[in-house]
Formats: sequence, C-alpha cells, structure tokens
Amino acid sequence: MKMRKKTSLLMILFFAALSFLPAASFAEPVEILSFEPGDTIEEIRAKIEHNGYEFTVDNNWVFDMPDAEKREFFSRSAPLLPQMLDSYGESSPSARHLGERQLPSSFDWRNYNGHSYIGPIRDQGSCGACYAFGASAAAEGAYNWANGKYDGNCADFSEAFVAFCLSDYYSGFDGCSGSDYDYQELTGLVNYGVCNDNVYPYTDHEQACQASSWDTPRTTFHSWHRVGCNDIDAIKTAIMTYGVIDAAVYVGSAFQAYSGGIYQDSKTSCPSDPCYYSETNHIISLVGWNDNGGDGYWILRNSWGTDWGEDGYMRIKYTSARVACGTAYLVYKSLAAPVLTVTTAGTTVALSWTTVNSATGYTLLYAPYPFTGLSSIVSVDMGTQPGISINLWKGAAFWVAIQAYNSGGSSDFSNIEYFIIDSSVSVVPASLNLPVGGTDTCTMSGGTSPYSASSNKTSVATGFVSGSTLTVTGVSAGSATITVGDSVGDSATVSVTVSDGFAEITGKWTFTYTIISSFTRHYDINADGTIYDLGSSSHSPTIGNQGYTVLGGNYEYYVYGGLGSMIDRHFFFNYVSQTDKLAGIYVQTDPGGNPHDPSEIPFPMTGDRYYGSSIPTDSFGEYQTEEREFKESQP
Repeated sequence: MKMRKKTSLLMILFFAALSFLPAASFAEPVEILSFEPGDTIEEIRAKIEHNGYEFTVDNNWVFDMPDAEKREFFSRSAPLLPQMLDSYGESSPSARHLGERQLPSSFDWRNYNGHSYIGPIRDQGSCGACYAFGASAAAEGAYNWANGKYDGNCADFSEAFVAFCLSDYYSGFDGCSGSDYDYQELTGLVNYGVCNDNVYPYTDHEQACQASSWDTPRTTFHSWHRVGCNDIDAIKTAIMTYGVIDAAVYVGSAFQAYSGGIYQDSKTSCPSDPCYYSETNHIISLVGWNDNGGDGYWILRNSWGTDWGEDGYMRIKYTSARVACGTAYLVYKSLAAPVLTVTTAGTTVALSWTTVNSATGYTLLYAPYPFTGLSSIVSVDMGTQPGISINLWKGAAFWVAIQAYNSGGSSDFSNIEYFIIDSSVSVVPASLNLPVGGTDTCTMSGGTSPYSASSNKTSVATGFVSGSTLTVTGVSAGSATITVGDSVGDSATVSVTVSDGFAEITGKWTFTYTIISSFTRHYDINADGTIYDLGSSSHSPTIGNQGYTVLGGNYEYYVYGGLGSMIDRHFFFNYVSQTDKLAGIYVQTDPGGNPHDPSEIPFPMTGDRYYGSSIPTDSFGEYQTEEREFKESQP
C-alpha cells in the first residue's frame, strides 16, 4: 500500500515535470487563467502563480459576502435608456492640456508637494452606493485642488446626499440599488451640487432623503467629462489637471480578495460600443499613477474601508479590470472669466483683459477668421501680463479669447472677439467749400498714425494735421486737393473749393419781425440753435453799412438800412459752412432809417433754420410777416 502511494506520487511529479519541458524548451506562452466567480482563495492564489502575477489575496468582508448579497452589492449595470453622454457641460477641456503638460513617471494626490489633496478612506458598508463614493471622491479632489485645500482642510462631501437626495431627480442611480453607466450622479453634482458630510452623514441602509440638507450651502461643479477608453496619457492628464477622477471597474473574485501588490487580470479590453459601456460592476476613484519602469499601474481608491487592500487602496495595472474603459472627471471653476477688450489702430491691435482674483496667469487663444476647426486654435501663455499690442498686416482677421488659470485649472473663456485689420485712411467730410481766409476741419481715421497732409495748390488752400484732425484754410479763390497720408503709405483726399464770396443761393425767405421804439436789442444764435440776447444799445454805423466780423469762431453779418419806411434792421447769424448756413436773426433799431429792399440784404439763409419767431417782443411792438425773393450777393 505504501509502495503504491509512493509510485503514484512519483508518476504525478514525472508528468508534471514533462508538462514544463515544452515551455522551457520551446518558450511557448503560458495560457492565462481567468478568475471566476466562486473561486476559493487557494484557487485564486494558484491562478496568480500560474499567470505570473504579483499580488496577494486573502479573506475579507467583501470576498466572504454571500453570493446573493454580492449580486445586490455589485449593481452597476448598463442603462435601460442609454444617454451615451461623453460629457455634461462645456466640451471636454482636457484635450487642450494634452501635449502641454509634461507628465511625470509617477504622481499621487495623497502626497503632492508634501500634502494630501484627498481625505481618508471611506466605507460604503453593505449598501450598493459605490457610485456616490466615487463621485464624492472625484468632487473632493477637484474642489481641493482648485481651491488649494489639503491635509486637514480637505473637503468632505456627503455621499448620503448623492445617494438618497440627488437620486430623486435621476433614473440612472438609486440609493443602495446602484447606478448605470451614464454617470448621472456627476450630472447631479453639476446641476444641484452636494452638501458637506457633517450636514448629512452616511449610513449604509436604504433611506429617504434628509430634506433639511437641501436648505444648507451646496458646492456645485462646472461640468463633467469622460476620458477616452484605455487612453492612458489622457487619463493621467485629467488626474494631474483636475484632481482625483471617477472610474468604473469589473470586480471578480481576485479583486474582491486583493490584499497587496500590483493587481492584474485578463479583462484588459473595452469590447462594447461605445467602449465605455463595456461591462463593469463597481465604481472607484483614481488618485495617481506610477509607470513603474514600463509595468505601470494606477493608484486606485476604494470605498471598502482600510482593512481591504493596501489600507483601502489598490495598485492596479493600467488596463486590468477594465479600469481605463469608463473614466470621468469633474471640473470645478474657482476662477471668474476675464473680460477681453480689443482695439485696433492701423495695423496694430491692442488686447487687454481684466485681472481675475486668484489667477496666476492668462492664456490667449486665437484662430484665423473664418474659423476652420479646433485644430486652428493656437494658445499662448501670457503669464501675468494684462494685455499685449501686436503689429499685424493689412487684411489680417482673427477670433480671440482669453482664459485665466491657476494651479486648480482654467476659467471659462472670456467674451470671444473678432477683428480685422483695415489700414485704409478715410477722411470726413471728403469735400469742403470755403471763403477766402476761412477755415474748416475734417476727421481722419484708419491707417497707421501719425498722419500728414499736403496740398497740390498751396496758393489756393493749405492743410494742417493735429492728431486725427485736419484743418483746411482757404488762401485764394480756386480749387485744390488736400492729400492725407499715414505712416505706411495709405492715403485719402479732400476736395477744396475756395471763393471770394458766397455761392449764389436763391429761394424765398419768410421772416417775422417786431417793431420796437427808441432802442436796439442785439441777438445772436449759436450753431445748436441757442439764441443769445446781447443787450440794448443804440446803433452808430452809417445807414446802409454792411460787412462782417468774426465772433467766437462764428461769423456775424450785419446790415443797417430801412425796411419799409420807418425802421432799421440789424442782422446776426452764425456761419457754419458755405453749404450749410444758419438762418439770420435780426432786431429792430429805432425808427427813421432810409428804406432798404430785403431782396438785397447780403447774407445767406436756409429756410429750415429760421429762428425769428424766437425773438422776444417789446410792449410797444408787434409782429409782422413778409415773404421775399432773395438772391445772395457778396458782403
């Protein structure tokens, strides 16, 4: 009997040795054995050794849970009505950081610059609310990083509020009954926010929402976004840029029993369409990574207490347990968006923006107009400067925007502005009519200052430039062209006509006058139509005298002579330009002057600018109205 047992044992060892010879001799790959439900700890250990994995397992409260409870506990599943959302809020911002940030070989939010930006491990207990813990960990990580909160000042959000209050508004998750693949719990954090844990502490049983928690301050998030399936660099970028991220995994028997080392299994692909709908059954969070000399792993944060794994954490290969198939991150905006102002002067464009509290710098983004797609957007780190002036070329056209940033991320875009460089000089008005010795002005714009002016006939008219104002002076009768140029060679012209008198104007003049006895009242009118009473004085000029003087930049014309048989007239008006003459204002002088025909009165009139009815009356006077033909002549 003893001999038979010894022979049997030798045969087993012999055939076992033979089974290893082909692999040793011909280097055939070892068949990877998958972990199956119902595997014992010994079977799992045997498969780990067979597969060449480097992690350990042991009994724990999750592994030892009865199968019926496990089916309820691991309750993440495909949605009944798939939303297939890649994000909720603005388009995914992490892509803008890919290639911009140097990714280190290792990173860990538990020890970043000597501080932890995530709080202690939580325990969901027997309630299947893992999604609430994954969402809260991502929320705490994003908030802590954006606001510089670490160690004892880390945020502690209420998983109970997510599981039992936000679930009232969404079909994709429900208390202890788990969640689906659409991350509606993250949508809830964007739309409604979350209160602190001390307001609504977590207990691991199904319950109605604590209504009073809605009445307390809540922290809301700007948006959430998925990361590409098995896109390791993008996941690293999201972690390093926005903080701890949410992730889904497929938990098998070995995962449940994990006690240390670098976890690995055969579920490394994302076979569904879309890929983030690949089968998973549990939500965790990722706080960092280690490339580990080419054998990289994530630092996984679980919600099963500190007795599980490595004090509640797991080191897991980059694609094992489908950990990289369904990742998502939250964006918390602690920075206000700056306000952008764009001004152009010739070929120079000046950009300036408002400073933002807590910002450590600004990013300028621009793209050519018309917009040709996201690939055409260029970003430039402007540091802390609040603006920039750029010399461009004529016809250049761009969209521009600015973002503020700090260690916690970037603000929203500023207002998006469009500009085009048009360096053509323009001058308004483009023609002038002047009397000899008269002056008028034009306004220049466009081009590149400083401006200059030249006349083709300085004997007729000259031009003088001050800033953007061109002053033209009539020298002698005739026509001339004033050319206005800028510093880059663009130009515009002003046509000038200079006359000895006024251009002939004919028409009808309807006027009202007042007969006043024994004194003269003088009136003037400004270009805005305001009438000025210049007071009383007797007239001394010879009857019939006529001429003009310059008063306050305006011309005052006057004529003395009889009107009818008993009265003299004194006329004032403001001369605006030769083609736009303000109506005359007149007053009566004392009786006794010689008759004078109004048709010969030598000053211009425009019928739509007559203010005679505005002249005050005297108690001894009365209004009279006449209509006369008139023809302008020289003063």
